[in-house]
Amino acid sequence: MRERILELIQIADKDRYSTPIYIRIADKIKELITSGELKADEQLPSVRILANKLKVSVTTVLKAYYELEKEGYIDIVRTEGCYVSKRIPIPVFNEPKDLNARNAWLEHGIAVLEKAAIKLIRQTTLEAEKTADVIVIDTETTGLTEEDELLQVSIISDSGETLYNSYLRPLHHFEWTEAQDVNHIPPEMVIEAPTVFEEMPKINAILRNAKQVIGYNTYFDLNFLYVSGGIHIPPDNVVDVMELFAPIYGEWIEEFDSYKWQKLTTCAEYYSYYWGNDTAHDSLADCRATLHCYKAIMAAQKELEAPFD
Repeated sequence: MRERILELIQIADKDRYSTPIYIRIADKIKELITSGELKADEQLPSVRILANKLKVSVTTVLKAYYELEKEGYIDIVRTEGCYVSKRIPIPVFNEPKDLNARNAWLEHGIAVLEKAAIKLIRQTTLEAEKTADVIVIDTETTGLTEEDELLQVSIISDSGETLYNSYLRPLHHFEWTEAQDVNHIPPEMVIEAPTVFEEMPKINAILRNAKQVIGYNTYFDLNFLYVSGGIHIPPDNVVDVMELFAPIYGEWIEEFDSYKWQKLTTCAEYYSYYWGNDTAHDSLADCRATLHCYKAIMAAQKELEAPFD
């Protein structure tokens, strides 16, 4: 770990600049802290080791560390060493060239706050207004990558009762053109919606009470919920209708030596689901279609397993 930090702390040739070396060392470490390269509580190299690495005097490094401590970037613990502070000061940016540093600092601060919020959310327990042993869940998102966010979450019971349904306002995305073409959720539709951090305790309350979670591409939905503060659902409690339907539909792919996963709309059509006033890619509507398909698959399996008269 310290070897990595030593590699990060590089300063320019001391003969080419008039800025004191200890200031350049301090500035470099500040840059690494505000960019997130150095994390809170991470230990810095000892004064002597860093001095040897940079080929400067011990006094020069010591002055840099004292400067960083004075400004609140590091904590010097006597007899133990120097550590990145948990309370990073807010820097003052006066020039356009500081814009990247400011943005990096803001992103780092937001990430730290979100991490703390997620931890707190998972520890928060609420009594669910409505619960069921078996639930069906579906989500709509701004996209398919890890950086994307939830736009809608819906949960119904195995009897079809709506347990939860809400649009969610993303924190980092302001448009999602490709996803909008599919789910028809424009930014203005969620501008006044609650954030996922506000709603996740309610969602977790339902998940905690459920003994079985059904979905279509269920792990995709559960992963989005988990990274947003959702609780972990044991695999034994998860049913993915998409995986159940693939061998039934029977489209084989030689390249992957498996059956192709089909869209929910394909599965719904196969089992003659009537959408009515619902529209596919609305998460509540998709929950209802998924439940219909699940019950149809289970009924067919039960019929196959029934003894002949």
